[in-house]
Amino acid sequence: MALEASWNYLARMSLAAGDTGATRIRLEVCVDGLASAQAAEAGGADRIELCSALELGGLTPSLAMVEACRAALTIPLQVMLRPRAGDFCYSTAELDCIRRDLEHCREAGADAVVLGILNSAGDLAIPALRELVSELGTMKLTFHRAFDMIADQQAALLSLAELGISHILSSGGQASAVQGRERLASLLRSSAELGPSAPVFVAAAGIDRDNLGALIKATGVREVHVGSACRTQVDSQMKHRNLQVHMGLDACSDEYARLQTDAKLVRELVEILS
Repeated sequence: MALEASWNYLARMSLAAGDTGATRIRLEVCVDGLASAQAAEAGGADRIELCSALELGGLTPSLAMVEACRAALTIPLQVMLRPRAGDFCYSTAELDCIRRDLEHCREAGADAVVLGILNSAGDLAIPALRELVSELGTMKLTFHRAFDMIADQQAALLSLAELGISHILSSGGQASAVQGRERLASLLRSSAELGPSAPVFVAAAGIDRDNLGALIKATGVREVHVGSACRTQVDSQMKHRNLQVHMGLDACSDEYARLQTDAKLVRELVEILS
């Protein structure tokens, strides 16, 4: 079973790269549901990051959604493991939830999980990370933007490389990848010095069609992560509407509209990267 899962992962990565040995910069699209995941693939995305609650920065999606996306997609699927909003310093009970969600994702056929765990000092929670790495099986692990909350990113890079982390999602410690481009460029150089098994940096935060090309030139990054740049507003099918009730959203928000990934917008980014 492990060999089959490994083969399937390699096959999906080969498909994502066009199976030509091409070195086109890879596009990862963050989605929160099946329709968005399918649109991202249709638009030419190389990889999906599946989350829930994108308005909170992304939380763990349901197992049913993981299974539905895995069944529908041919490109690699990675799943966010973040049990709550807020910081990345988790209790023992929360860490156990992350571990069990990781097991479920592995059994569901996910190609990778995305997580980040820090201790109260703002450093990597190495013991917890080491335990989770041991549970991956054939899955890969991306350390998400908790990396941008760490004081010493260079030291953290070395530790994550030693743990065998596959990818690091980062904006260079700034609010956006454009603002953090100099740090990102430095981190990419440091990663390259560690050799081919070092974590791959994925630029994230605030990336869109207007700044993508310049960001690549400034940093040399070979993988990028986008979310809102590929989403468009979709109106609700509800005909009866009670505008006095708000289900947890800001009172100024529209309860009868949602954001969904648009294949056309994904395709526009793919064309820039080609």
